[in-house]
Amino acid sequence: MPNSLMTSGRRGFTMVEVFVAVVILMLALMPLSTVISASNRTSNVSVYEIMAVHYAAELAEQLNRLSPTMLRQIRLQTGKALPALLGEPSLVAALQDHSFTTEYEVLVPDTRFSLFLSPLHPAFTLRELTVEPLPVHVAPSLLGKGNLWAVKIHLGWKMAPGDPVQHKAVYGVILREDA
Repeated sequence: MPNSLMTSGRRGFTMVEVFVAVVILMLALMPLSTVISASNRTSNVSVYEIMAVHYAAELAEQLNRLSPTMLRQIRLQTGKALPALLGEPSLVAALQDHSFTTEYEVLVPDTRFSLFLSPLHPAFTLRELTVEPLPVHVAPSLLGKGNLWAVKIHLGWKMAPGDPVQHKAVYGVILREDA
């Protein structure tokens, strides 16, 4: 019988030992999964913020190409100052467009005002322009004479379709219109 004593040694783990090992492993991995989840959420926020910067830069670049003389010419020929021009219902609708390509164009005799807009990503719920006059005393020597306009580009998005939180970003451009 000495052989049976030698072969009866433990060869595996008991259920209790396996269960304790699994619990310890879960307790060790839970904080790691929380960190990974938070990192993923932060990464998604960064992606949408980068997209918002792209949309704003696209509009800001085009608005900055409008010369002060062109803005004055548009106002004289159409009777519309910059706030009315950028508040046109067709432009407001085009800013919210999620389709493939949108070109918003206003034709004015002897001048052309147009904006080319990228389609909005489905997560974006807001893209609009607001225009306010800047007071005359704001750096007239730096910006020159004429009407000064603060154009704000508002963007909003949701991280997920049912997300109650609306993330927002506002970017600004200052335009000058010749007197």
